Amino acid sequence: LSTLTLLFTACAVGGITAEVRWAHFERKINNCDIRVAFGLLRYYVFNGCNKDTFTATYYKSNSCQISNDACNKCEKAGDAATSFLIIGFVILFFAVCIQFLRLAQLPPPAPLAGFWPAIVNKLVTGVALEIVSLFLLITFAVFKGSCYDEMKDASQFDGYSKDLSAGFALT
Repeated sequence: LSTLTLLFTACAVGGITAEVRWAHFERKINNCDIRVAFGLLRYYVFNGCNKDTFTATYYKSNSCQISNDACNKCEKAGDAATSFLIIGFVILFFAVCIQFLRLAQLPPPAPLAGFWPAIVNKLVTGVALEIVSLFLLITFAVFKGSCYDEMKDASQFDGYSKDLSAGFALT
């Protein structure tokens, strides 16, 4: 289970710059599909009339075409969510390494011989997985509560269908 969580979290890390989108808005204008994919730090705008073209914009850049308030909120939310996501990924990697050491049945270091299976493996791994769960929940809540809700209410996106995407599902 923790290895599967590590895989999903690694994919969610790909959503930091919207390669795995966290939110997706779509609208048809003059027979052209306009799609906007939001990541933690930037968003992409895909234009269906101009095949294979898109623009990527960081929330903190001067070229952010959404309101300044929305860009600022998304920048701060993305920075906070990214921090929690990366720290959670590192802790999760540590927990998976401990579990693989147990599965490989490597002997523990001499000072920990009696405590290795009972305390280090089970307790530390359990606590680490609880911390990771909390961090992933915080990542989800921070980005949805700040950026997604702000973008959903932005007047530039009136008439768009608005959905949460794979980045949220992965956390």
